[in-house]
Amino acid sequence: MYAIGGVGESEMFHEPGKIAGLLTKSTSESCASYNMLKLTKELYQYCPAPAYMDYYERAMTNHILSSCDHRPTSGSTYFLSMLPRAVKDFDASENSCCHGTGLESHFKYIESIYYTGEDCLYVNLFPSQLSLPGLALTMETEEDCPGKIRMTIQGDAPPFRTLRIRKPRWAEAPAVIRLNGADCPAPLLDGYFTLERDWQGTAELEVEFPCGLRYERAPDRPDFFTVHYGPYVLAALTTMEERLSIHPGIPEEVFSREAGRPLAFRHRDSGVLFIPLEKVWKEEYQVYLQEA
Repeated sequence: MYAIGGVGESEMFHEPGKIAGLLTKSTSESCASYNMLKLTKELYQYCPAPAYMDYYERAMTNHILSSCDHRPTSGSTYFLSMLPRAVKDFDASENSCCHGTGLESHFKYIESIYYTGEDCLYVNLFPSQLSLPGLALTMETEEDCPGKIRMTIQGDAPPFRTLRIRKPRWAEAPAVIRLNGADCPAPLLDGYFTLERDWQGTAELEVEFPCGLRYERAPDRPDFFTVHYGPYVLAALTTMEERLSIHPGIPEEVFSREAGRPLAFRHRDSGVLFIPLEKVWKEEYQVYLQEA
């Protein structure tokens, strides 16, 4: 699996953990992620493990969302290149499997956010709105800090007592949870922060997951790595023919926020701008970098 959650090179699965030698223009077929997400949903219903939703969030946010043309053409990607100087190729006319599933994928962002169990509601993805008999939930996030989540829960005959909020894989430090402005202890059980109460009336719930820059290294070449911010894989906007080589260092010390542009970071030494891959449109980009 590539860092964006996509799988396969040239429509073929390859040996697990072999990534660095398969960074080509024919990586991460859109159909494969479409079907992997369907499989993940089914597996989760048998076993509601947060690891399934960690994968789901990764692939949906960084591959499926990245595969859509930013214009209203119905265009979608076939492969998503991991080469240096890659450019997204959106196909709006070919009657292919990736175009067909690509049309479906962008109507499915409401899926797998919530699941219900016995007297329990699972919250897996952020943000959204939910309406159930006896309960309404509105969830908002800040674009520039996706770890800050605010939920407004209104209940008159709530169908559950237990609220379970997934701790994302990218949130490594403890979370801060407040209920109606006061700190609220919520034990972490099986990867979910768990709150039990009668949700009658209106409740304001704030969840702050630590959200920062981090690196993920290729399993077969530790000198190849990707840059992440919260759930997002960041792409380097560069026209370089060779792979961008930088010294990783401590992320917060080598990157600075780009003023006036949400979720944009500039590498101080190289001057290269990094933005979420899903925000890349016609620009040339790199995802996998090499350690200098």
